[in-house]
Amino acid sequence: AALGMNYYDMGRQTGKIVVRILKGEKPGAIAPEVGSKLSLTVNPSAAMKQGAPLSAALLKEAQNTVK
Repeated sequence: AALGMNYYDMGRQTGKIVVRILKGEKPGAIAPEVGSKLSLTVNPSAAMKQGAPLSAALLKEAQNTVK
């Protein structure tokens, strides 16, 4: 299982910063940001092979499942 940033949402967030720069804001005046949306990806078969089966609740919560 991995909890990481959603690259699509990160691209949209970056686009908003680009718009600010194109409107004249100085890049150095813009504070760094981190991804605001996370995505949970699970691999039930890999977890099972490692002796760590995933709960039904975790599987339901995952946005992506690798098979």
